[in-house]
Amino acid sequence: MAISKVSTSLLPNKLKIVWFWQSNADPWNEKEQREWKRYSDFENEFIEEAYQRSENEVDLIDHVIEFEHNIQYNKRDRNKQRRVKRDEIDVSNYVRVERFCYPEKAVKLFDDGDKPPDCAFMIEWRRRKRELGQDDVTIAELAAQGKNILILITNLVYFVHVLDAGILREGKLLNQEFDAQRMADQLRSYTNDDRETYSCAARLYTAESFLYKLLNSTLRNEDMSKADTLGPFFHLLYKHVQVAGYDREEQTVYRGTTLTNEMLEGYKKAVGTSIRWLAFTSTSKDRRVAETFNGNTLFIITLQSWFLFDARCAVSALSHYPDEQEILLTASYRFRVEKVDHDTTSGKYFIYMRDENR
Repeated sequence: MAISKVSTSLLPNKLKIVWFWQSNADPWNEKEQREWKRYSDFENEFIEEAYQRSENEVDLIDHVIEFEHNIQYNKRDRNKQRRVKRDEIDVSNYVRVERFCYPEKAVKLFDDGDKPPDCAFMIEWRRRKRELGQDDVTIAELAAQGKNILILITNLVYFVHVLDAGILREGKLLNQEFDAQRMADQLRSYTNDDRETYSCAARLYTAESFLYKLLNSTLRNEDMSKADTLGPFFHLLYKHVQVAGYDREEQTVYRGTTLTNEMLEGYKKAVGTSIRWLAFTSTSKDRRVAETFNGNTLFIITLQSWFLFDARCAVSALSHYPDEQEILLTASYRFRVEKVDHDTTSGKYFIYMRDENR
């Protein structure tokens, strides 16, 4: 049976091909309302590539998709089947709730205020990284000092190997082995240039997958048990933010969310003081992106110019979702809470903050 295909290169920029699988309890019970869940970005790319090559099916480790019948079946039990579908979505109207809208607590600072505080996870990873013989000097800098470039590249290859092993291990624990393998494969292709490796890590972070969710959950909970598995990826992403730099002009970014009453009280009490957000934080230069999620709170954040610490960067140029206009803030980013306003008509809170990472 012939399948009519539309090349993704012919789609308008804001349209994205997305594959879904039917996720309601009994997909063949017509009395149940149909529910659909997206495949991850890595699965989606793999499926679409096979579809464009006119292949009959595509293997996703645990499942196989048959294009002719638009079904997915379990490799261990072919009778376990679900419908799949291919849609075009307007990504300008799609907001990734967990990425841009996760409710962040106002974590108060207890340092002397002289410099941005390192997060506990970073400190622990640096300790373990020293045990691997790694440091924060780039290959180019060390090569300029006359160091043996072959040895340096070998060290980076070993570092990426450790990183791959960590991602694969976490992927297996979460039954996300396909995504983990795709990410590991991409990272292995950049083992001769540290800056390209940093950029690759940042692009992987922008994808909709288990990795950014797990990393940020680990940072928020300060879970040191994952320093060995997630520490290498944390390091590469942190280094990308440092190396990529940032437009030094002052500007405003936004983040929408829903806060509990307890969390709102925390921000009200923090007015006039400094706080930090423990995880890497996604914000947008486009207020409409943040307001697409109909939460009860909008953060309005002023990013100051001429920073001494490279703690933020734009990632749109390499993002899977460039229309989000994402500005990524590094872990343990520091803010001063200026005021909390409440619109009694809409019921929405507006929290004004200014960064203090300089």
